[in-house]
Amino acid sequence: GDATPFEQIVSEMALAGFEGCSVGHKYPTDREVLKRQLALRGLRVSEPWVSTYFTVNNMLDRTLEQFREQMDFIKDMGGTDIVVAELGGAVHQVPMVTPLSNKPILDDRQWQALADGLNRIGRMAAENGMRICYHHHVGTGVQTPAEVDRFVHSTDPEVVHLLFDPAHGYWGGCDPY
Repeated sequence: GDATPFEQIVSEMALAGFEGCSVGHKYPTDREVLKRQLALRGLRVSEPWVSTYFTVNNMLDRTLEQFREQMDFIKDMGGTDIVVAELGGAVHQVPMVTPLSNKPILDDRQWQALADGLNRIGRMAAENGMRICYHHHVGTGVQTPAEVDRFVHSTDPEVVHLLFDPAHGYWGGCDPY
């Protein structure tokens, strides 16, 4: 919640036994401050989230720029993994919209743009000793078992990995067990 300060969040993570964390909107933006605060608690940034927009017209350059910035950040923080998800047309954060029935349906051109974009940033990450892990997400174009399957078969498994989320998988219609 908004009332919980950053210091309490990371302290509770450490007390719960975690060693790594993602980066939330309450985290300090100054990298040295963030490193110091996490080191006090024996934590490190294990991965950042990068939203991609490969399926949206005229968003390739901005998506690549944002990815490079996050890759530089996570590398500076000592991390190796970058979680990505395609949010072009996503509805999961739109108030009053049911994400399952209003999710984007990607056409063949968008699937190709997504695969090409993910393969490209996957190679960029690999060249920097890092890897991307794709998170299928409810309310996005990669949600159902068929869409996850198409994603897996459309991307290069050497540079694009699947971060399987059982809850999102279940919500998207698969049996994760």
